[in-house]
Amino acid sequence: MTRRRIASPIAYRPVEAHSPAIEAGHYVFVSGQLPLDARGAAVEGPPAAQVEQAVENLRLHLESVGLGLESVVMLTVYVTTAAALAAVDGVCTRLFAQPRPARSVLGVAFLPENATVCIEAVAVRY
Repeated sequence: MTRRRIASPIAYRPVEAHSPAIEAGHYVFVSGQLPLDARGAAVEGPPAAQVEQAVENLRLHLESVGLGLESVVMLTVYVTTAAALAAVDGVCTRLFAQPRPARSVLGVAFLPENATVCIEAVAVRY
């Protein structure tokens, strides 16, 4: 099986220590997406705004290989506050169609860029 690095030309560029996403066979593994805009600047505002940006970054990476949010089968979400978790629930309910992806949520003490959320995903090409 071949592996291919994926990076949206529109989303922010992470450090070279990792790939934004990797396509392996029918699967796409998207690294944790922070609420950073295309310039790499942290999105200010309430947790919901940060969640929206993290999901948008996830969508952009998937879109660069012809997939969308409907192809996501698993989310891993890291949050630093209960308010961030509530925002994740609201945004995911609105943006992910039924059946929604499986999901794990982990409470953490710290995320880069003072983010309150980080979202990684596994998508499948049907």
